[in-house]
Amino acid sequence: MKDLNAMQQTRTALLAEQEELNAQLPELLEIERTAPLNWNFLGNPVSTPEGDRATQIRMDAEGRVDSIISEVKSLDQKIAYLELLAVTEQNIDQANLKKQEAHERVERLLTSTQRIAERLEQIHHDEELADEQARLAEQEAAELMAKATASGDNKASKAAQVKMDEAIMSARLATEKREHNQPLIRALESESAALEELLTTARQEESEASSAERSAICTKLGAQWDEASEALQAIGVELAKQNVQWPLTRLNIPTFAPGNRSITHDALLRVARSKAA
Repeated sequence: MKDLNAMQQTRTALLAEQEELNAQLPELLEIERTAPLNWNFLGNPVSTPEGDRATQIRMDAEGRVDSIISEVKSLDQKIAYLELLAVTEQNIDQANLKKQEAHERVERLLTSTQRIAERLEQIHHDEELADEQARLAEQEAAELMAKATASGDNKASKAAQVKMDEAIMSARLATEKREHNQPLIRALESESAALEELLTTARQEESEASSAERSAICTKLGAQWDEASEALQAIGVELAKQNVQWPLTRLNIPTFAPGNRSITHDALLRVARSKAA
C-alpha cells in the first residue's frame, strides 16, 4: 500500500508538471519565433545564440512532455497491478463462489433435462408398445377368422369376430392415445429446449468463473514469484560483489509485474555497482 500511495503521488506530480509545461509551450514557441536572426552573405536568415537557446528550451519542454506521458502510462500499469493485487484474495473467493453456484445450477438443470428425456422416452415406448400389441391382436384375429371361415365353424367365426372387434378397438385406442399425447410431448420438448438454453448459459458462467478464478490465482502466484525473485536477486547481488560470474552469466529470471523486467547477470552487476557507488 505504501508503494501504491507513492506511485499515485508521483503520478499526480507528473500530471501537474505536464499541465504546467503545456501552458508554457505557446509562450516558448512565441519566444522562438521572435528570437533575433542574423543574415549570411547571401542574405539568408541564420540562427543566433538567442534563437538556438529558445529552440532548445522549447524542444526540451516538448521532450519532457513526451517523457511524462510515457512515465504516466507506465505508472498507470503499475498502479493497476498493485490495485489488482490488493483484491486478489477477494477475487479468488468471489470467482470460486460463482463457479460453485454455476456448477450447482448446471447439475440441477441436467437433472431436470434428464427427467424430461426419460418421460419422453417412456411416452414413445408406450406408444410403440401399444401399436405393436394392436398390430399383433389384429393379425391374430385375422388368422382366427380365416381358419373359422375355412372350417365353416360358426362358433369359431363368432369368437374370431369378437377378437377382431377387440383388436380394432385396441388400434383405435392406441391412435387416440398417440393424438392425446401430442400436446404433452410438445410441452415437454418446449420445456427441454428452454432448459437447454439455461444449461448453456450456466455452463458458460461456470467456465467464465473458472477462468476468473484461475486468472486471480495466477496473479497471486505471480506476485509470490516476484517476491521470491527479489530475494534471489539480493543474494545474486552479493555474489556479483564477490566477482562470481559462472553460472550467473546464464541467469535470466522473468518477473510478472508490469515492465517486462528480467533478473539477469547484467542487472545484478548494475545493482551491485549502484550500491558500491
